[in-house]
Amino acid sequence: MDFRKFQITILKLVDIFGTPYLHSIKFNQKIQKSIIGGITSIFVLVISLAYFIYVFNQWITFQILPKTNNSMKVEQYSEIHLQDENPIIQLSYGKYSEQKLDPFDTQNNILMPIGIYFIDGKPQKPFSLLNNKQKSDVYPNKLLPSLNTLTLVQNGNANQDYQKTTELVIMITKCHQEYLNDGGKCATDQQMEEFFATSVTYLDFWINLKQYNFQTQQFEVVRKQYYFWFESKSAQLTQIMIKKAYLHVDKGILFNSYSDYNYIQDTQIMMSTTTTKLWAPLISGETYLSLIFRLDPVSVDIQLVYQKLGEVLAMVGSIVNLLMIVKYGAQFYNESLLENKLTDKIIKYYYSDFEELKTSQDTQTKLYYNQLKKQAKKKLIFHNILYELSRIQLFLFNQYGRTQIENSHQLKFRFQDFKVDFEGEVFTAKQQQTQLNLIAHESTSNFMLISIPEKERTKNQRDDKVHPEIRSSMEQQSFRIEK
Repeated sequence: MDFRKFQITILKLVDIFGTPYLHSIKFNQKIQKSIIGGITSIFVLVISLAYFIYVFNQWITFQILPKTNNSMKVEQYSEIHLQDENPIIQLSYGKYSEQKLDPFDTQNNILMPIGIYFIDGKPQKPFSLLNNKQKSDVYPNKLLPSLNTLTLVQNGNANQDYQKTTELVIMITKCHQEYLNDGGKCATDQQMEEFFATSVTYLDFWINLKQYNFQTQQFEVVRKQYYFWFESKSAQLTQIMIKKAYLHVDKGILFNSYSDYNYIQDTQIMMSTTTTKLWAPLISGETYLSLIFRLDPVSVDIQLVYQKLGEVLAMVGSIVNLLMIVKYGAQFYNESLLENKLTDKIIKYYYSDFEELKTSQDTQTKLYYNQLKKQAKKKLIFHNILYELSRIQLFLFNQYGRTQIENSHQLKFRFQDFKVDFEGEVFTAKQQQTQLNLIAHESTSNFMLISIPEKERTKNQRDDKVHPEIRSSMEQQSFRIEK
C-alpha cells in the first residue's frame, strides 16, 4: 500500500460522520412516520421552543441565579480606599425639632466632630467634619457632618514593603473655635449647659455598606445605623471594625471574564466607657464620644459566576430530554404500524384475495389471517431472509446447473441498444419527444421488471402507444440481449 492510499484509509477511519445505509420503506422514505408521531413531535418541539425562549430570556435579563462561593480569609495586610459623592459616614443629632438646639450648628456650635488619622500609631493633622456638611434623607432640612473619603490600612506584621497601619478616629468634642470656618462661632457656656440638661443626648451614626445586585449588575448602597449615647461627665469609646469584601464577578458568555471589586460589606462595634479627657494631649477640652475605625483582618472573598451559554443550553436540554419520554410511545406506535404494513404486504404478495381475507368477519378466516400474520413476521427476520435466498440459489442450481448460473453473471443491458434513429421516419418534434419518453419508460421498465407490481405493469401495457416499427426494432434488440 502506497503512502497516499494509507492517508486516505486513515482519513476514512477517523471520520466521525459516517452514516449507515438504510433501506427505503417507500420511495424517498427510509423511516416509518405517522400522523400521531407528527402530532407528538409538534407538541414536543413547541414546548421545547417555548421553554428555550423562556430560559434564554431569563438568562439575557440576568434573572437566573448565578453560582456563588463565599469564603472567609485572614490577611496580614489589607487596605481600602473609598471615595464617593454620597457620604460614606454621616452623623446627626438624635431628635431634631424646632424647639431643640442643633448641636452641629456652625453659628452656635456645641458639638464638633473632629477626625484624626493615625498612621502607624502616630496622629496626623486633625480636621473637622463640619467643613463637609451634606443633606440627609432622614432630615432633609438639615446639613449633617459627613465624610466622603475613607482610607484604612491594616499591616499585621508591620511589613515595611507595604503601607503602614492607618486608622481613623472621629471624636465628638466640645466646640473648638480654631476648627470652625470663617464666620462660625461656638455656643456660650450657658447654651452648652442647657443642651446637656434639657436634650436627649444621643447621636445617629450612619455608614454606607454595599451589596451587589446580580440582576442590574450594579452596587446598591445599604445604610447601616447605630445609636450612641453620651453625657457631659463621662465618654463612650467605640471601636468600629470595617469588614472588607472582595468580589470577583465572571460575566463571560463562553469563557471566563472576571471583574474584581472591593467594598465595605459589614461593620462590628465594641463599646467601653472612658474619661472625657482621653484625647486631651491631642485635642484640648472634653471629648464625649470617640469612634475608632479599623480595618478587620478577616475579610470575605466572594466568587460570583453567571451561567455560561453552555450551561443554559444544558438546562434546556435536560427538560427537553424529559419531554422526549413521550417519543418512546410514538416510536412504539410507528414500529407497530410499520410491522403491520410489511406483514400485510407480504401476505398480499401471496394471496390475490387479500382484501377479503383481511376484512372478513368469519371466525375461521380471522384465525387463518392471524396465523398468516405471525408467519409473515417470521419472514421479516434477517436470518430467515438469508435462508430463503439460499433456497432460491439451490433451486436454480438444481434446475439449470452450474454453467447456466455462471453465465448469468455476464448478462447485462446495454444503453446503446435502446437508442432509436428517427431518420427516415416522419415525426414532428413533439411526436419525437413523446416517443422518446415512451421508449425510455419501456426500456427502463426491464430494470424493474421483477420489482414492479403486476397491476402497474398491466397499466403500462394498456397505455402503451409506441410506434409499431420502433417497437419491432426494440424487440429485436431485446431479443439479441437475451440470446
